[in-house]
Amino acid sequence: MKKTLRLLPALLLCILFGISFVACGDDDDDEEITNVDRLPSNAQVFLKTYFVDYEVVKVIKDVTTPVEYEVWFRGGGKIKFNDSGDWQEVEGDMNRAVPTGFYPASIDTYVAANYAGQYIHEIDLKTYGFDVDLSSGIDLIFDAQGNFVRVDK
Repeated sequence: MKKTLRLLPALLLCILFGISFVACGDDDDDEEITNVDRLPSNAQVFLKTYFVDYEVVKVIKDVTTPVEYEVWFRGGGKIKFNDSGDWQEVEGDMNRAVPTGFYPASIDTYVAANYAGQYIHEIDLKTYGFDVDLSSGIDLIFDAQGNFVRVDK
């Protein structure tokens, strides 16, 4: 009986820790796995136009307001779309550049002229224009027309 009473506090402590881990667990109720066919039509056209050689491995719909979609590719890389299906962020894998054609060509021209041997690893659409991450880790800022603004530090 004394042995049981000595174990009781330890048992209660274990139960409390277990409850706290469950209560504080990662709650992903705002995300659901979906498929390409359930993306907005703009996003489907974007994928078929610029990412035809990429294999989609996962599509996540974030149902918080506003709704967002993430499309993940085999080998790395992903695209974020807004609720209308317009791209917001494109991240390539570390072995190849993101496809071109969906952002101003002047960005590619600037990168080729000033950062030879590097490629665009990620491009984000911002209210001011574009945030471009190169394969070397350099972060460049361009305006909405694709004109170079500055190196982001």
